[in-house]
Amino acid sequence: MDVSINNDADNCVIEVNGELDRETLAENLWEGLSSESKKSIEQAKSVSIDLKNVARGDTAGLAWLLNSIRDIRTVNTAVSVMNPPKKLLDLASLSNASQLITEQRGQL
Repeated sequence: MDVSINNDADNCVIEVNGELDRETLAENLWEGLSSESKKSIEQAKSVSIDLKNVARGDTAGLAWLLNSIRDIRTVNTAVSVMNPPKKLLDLASLSNASQLITEQRGQL
């Protein structure tokens, strides 16, 4: 799993690529970001986590996503999730966490 950050005017898009599972996740998103990336997120008017390139996810991936949303909300109140895989949405629903994932359709 790898992450790239793209800024477009006042928006910041965090693109996640690969698999979100216990085999590939070593740390929370915020802990793995450079100080420059953290600053971009803090200064953006809105932040989107784009999961369109996530091949698969499990409960560890859901926990990573929820922790990422929590961490971003502490520095930037506007955060949404784009293109979440159906399995992650299903896991969130089963875990009563679906209300924590604000899904945004399409591209910024």
